Parts: sequence; C-alpha cells; structure tokens
Amino acid sequence: MNIQNKAMLVNLHIKGWTGVKLDRDVSTRIDSEYQSMDGGKYQKNIIAKDELSEIKKLQSETRRYFRDNTLPWDNSGARLLPTAHYFEFIRIMNELKTKIKKSEDRFIQAYPQLKTQAAIRLGKMYKMDDYPPVEEVKDKYHFEMEINAIPVSKDIRFSLSDSEVTKIRNDIDSRTRLRIQSAV
Repeated sequence: MNIQNKAMLVNLHIKGWTGVKLDRDVSTRIDSEYQSMDGGKYQKNIIAKDELSEIKKLQSETRRYFRDNTLPWDNSGARLLPTAHYFEFIRIMNELKTKIKKSEDRFIQAYPQLKTQAAIRLGKMYKMDDYPPVEEVKDKYHFEMEINAIPVSKDIRFSLSDSEVTKIRNDIDSRTRLRIQSAV
C-alpha cells in the first residue's frame, strides 16, 4: 500500500491567553492565615472567565474536529489525514479559524474596558501591573495548521554508508507500517 499518495500528515497549533495570574501576595497571606508553609498557590482570574469562554470554546471545538477527523500518527502531534477528505477538512478548519479570529478580535477590542471592570471585580487583589499591554495579549493568540508529506524511505539523502542508509530506510518503513496498522 502506497500511503504517501492516499494521505498526508497534519499538525495543529492553537495558543491563547488564559487571563490567569499567580498572586504571590494572596498565596502568602493564605499560608499565613492557615499557618501553612507553601500550602498552595493562588491563581486569580484577572479577566472574568466568561469573557474568554467563547474563544476557549471555539478552540476546543477546533481541536475536537481536528482529532475526530484525523488518525493518530506519531507522538509529536502529527495526525494522518486521508486525501479523500482534504478539501472538506480544510474548508471546515478555515471556517473554525475565522470564527476564532473574530472572537479574539472582539476580546482584544474589549480588553481595555475589561481591565477597568476587573478593578471593581477583584477589589484589593487588583494590580494594574498584572495586565500586559494589549499588543502583548494579542500576540499570545496563534493558530497554525501544518501539512506535511508522509516520509518515504526511498527519499533518504544522508551522506552515510549504504548499510546505514538501508537501516534507516528499513526503520522508516517499519514505523510507517506500524502507524498504518494502529491508525486503521
């Protein structure tokens, strides 16, 4: 079976800003109040959780669609996508990417006002220094889908002895067969 003509490898990278910050002062006060030593760490929501929920929901939906419509390939996150499903898969992934981007843009637009609201919501826990500049928050968001060919053992270009190249080819062929078997 020549899988290289029937499938490709895809990888998905989605990142975002959590709106959560470790508050060392509160952590120290809790340790003191409860007479504990290094009893825990207090993570505060510097932005109300519901303000980020749409972005997180769309990111989860995208990861779920990606996982449900591809097959496991390796431990680095690469997954197998049959070429027969490529166009539909890419169309839906692009739609989801657009939805995420619009949601991120709405959040970034609202960010200055949300910082102001946080001062009221957090009370004495509010610290202006906890809030990165809007451009820094914007840069935390990332969406990338990487598409690669499945490795072909015949395409080895190392400057090694023929016996070493044969060992590497055999290893690639063996791993490819195992991955095909475990994917289907």
